[in-house]
Amino acid sequence: MPDFELDDIDLSPDDHSPLFEQDRQTEPVSILVAAALGGTNTTAVRHALESAHPHVILITTPSSAWARALSTQIEHAYRRVSAHAIVERKKDGNFWLVDGMLARLAAGKHMVLCSPDPQLLPGIVLAAVDVRLALPPLDAKSMRKAIGRLTGTATRSLTQQDYAGLDLPVLQAALRPGSRAIDCLRRLRHSVEHIVLLRPGAINNDSPVLDALPLSADIADWAKDMVGQLKLVTEGKLSPGELRFGVLAGPPGTGKTLVAGAVAKSAGWSFYKGSFGEWFTTSDGHLGGMTKAISGFFDQLIAGDCVVGFIDEIDSLPSRGQLEPRDLQWWGTVINLMLTQTDRARASGKKILLIAATNYIERLDPALVRAGRLEQRIEVQPPRTPEEVLAVFAHYLKGEIDPGELGTVVRFALGATPASIAGWVRAARAAARRQNRALASKDVMAAVAPPDLRSSGDQTAVALHEAGHAIVARSLGIGVDSVSIVASGRAGGVTRTATPSSFPNWPELEDQVTVLLAGRAADIALGTKGAHAGAAHDLEVATSLLLRGLTQWGLGDNLSYRETIDDQVLQMVDSSLKRLLALATDIILEHQAEVNCLAAALLEHRLLTGPQIDGILDPGTGVADEHPLSLHSIGSKKRPGRMGAESSSSGDFQ
Repeated sequence: MPDFELDDIDLSPDDHSPLFEQDRQTEPVSILVAAALGGTNTTAVRHALESAHPHVILITTPSSAWARALSTQIEHAYRRVSAHAIVERKKDGNFWLVDGMLARLAAGKHMVLCSPDPQLLPGIVLAAVDVRLALPPLDAKSMRKAIGRLTGTATRSLTQQDYAGLDLPVLQAALRPGSRAIDCLRRLRHSVEHIVLLRPGAINNDSPVLDALPLSADIADWAKDMVGQLKLVTEGKLSPGELRFGVLAGPPGTGKTLVAGAVAKSAGWSFYKGSFGEWFTTSDGHLGGMTKAISGFFDQLIAGDCVVGFIDEIDSLPSRGQLEPRDLQWWGTVINLMLTQTDRARASGKKILLIAATNYIERLDPALVRAGRLEQRIEVQPPRTPEEVLAVFAHYLKGEIDPGELGTVVRFALGATPASIAGWVRAARAAARRQNRALASKDVMAAVAPPDLRSSGDQTAVALHEAGHAIVARSLGIGVDSVSIVASGRAGGVTRTATPSSFPNWPELEDQVTVLLAGRAADIALGTKGAHAGAAHDLEVATSLLLRGLTQWGLGDNLSYRETIDDQVLQMVDSSLKRLLALATDIILEHQAEVNCLAAALLEHRLLTGPQIDGILDPGTGVADEHPLSLHSIGSKKRPGRMGAESSSSGDFQ
């Protein structure tokens, strides 16, 4: 049984050193602190403070605000006590406490340290602690007594859910002198309804809840499972240590930040957001400023309650294995700090879920994504099926257009990110507003596939380039999902093939590279300008695949993993690129009629799906009836001939 009651609110064995002076005993903060102490056993602390010999006492508090309030109350109550609230890590790692503790102990004073996170204390101080006390959150009985003492009236209907998760300042604001008990209860309940915004450092999370987002099945399953885990942690049915920190990985514009915010909102947790870009701009940019900003972010997480911490663009933090020696001293300190702060958040026992986001997960330091740190890898990819694309359009159109009118739009939008779709919808609405009419499907179509303003020569070049990718892919047994010559940003056209193996062997990797080089092969074999800069992105991806195969995946003669690329490796890659380009060129020349036929169809229709391509090249097997142009009718049509420009399957043609 606790030996601390609201009517007996001192930690001392007699009445000569009361915890609160008489003029402070009616203050809400004093009453709340006394109520919290009344919910735990303070016998050991009493005996320590009663002793004539100095003691070091550590009190772990529910939050930073509780630590500050408790230390202030103790400081006012005792003459032989030096009380401190330790709520952040100073530059010296809080070693200033060591000298202060030794000086006070030498003077015969007790040292009381109040902190929400004992790891903020140096090891020397922790080793010197004589008595530990964990201050629990207020239970309903203690809260009812506190309200009764403040107002003079009882509130028997109050339950712990009426103030669950509220920090001390919010409780103080609800329990006001002169109020009735029912007024205090009403304020508490109102605060709980707005609890997310009341937590220190929390941002206004305007993300929708998960059920309102058009997520693919795999990311929806992960997100809903995570929300379920967070709710179990909130209810005390799951230890925070069971939560797995992770990384949302995927291309730009796939909604990684939105997903993280929706997880927090759906679970009723606060959402704290940071990034290295923000920490650079809000600090002085020097090493000390960066380390303070990073530590401050984690301090906020640990000081909060039920917090989703989100670090955007974490690939801004480089891998130590990729750094030059001259950069390692600066970045090595930052990386090591990020590792130790992640460990600190994990070891704090607080209700924290740490999620990071990256467009380039392969760039992350291996120590950052190991087990116990950001161990989960959650892929967030663009919508993959027509149904998923239509769901994203429906989400942003909000019922303004019947989804049944968007069939053609969806075909052109396959492979687009949610951010792109949102941008198209905004552009469509703007076009309708300019004409002072309601939004129509034609507005969306014009935004997704606007009129092609390129010259006929450029359009023909794009068609030939993309046709080259598609024909070589089919020849190598790689399925073609769609081919488009619709320009979008830097993309002059896109050929989408079946998803390659996540664990390619060398022949499979070479097939991927051959398809990437097929656009240039078509330009060389059938075009008029020959090789030029339009295939830059194809060459970049092809080179990267070969480099990783030789230096990281062990697919060449050398099994060693190498971060540094030497001239010998570059020569091997260049030799492979030339050999595979020659192979792609041979395939293009062997299937020249098919390339020309497909290019002509692309000029007419701008986008072709896999079944439509089958119908054009293999009449009777696909949907050629929708596109009467076929290989057998090509003689009656104008052939593309030799092209004067090129496109890239990954969209780098301008």
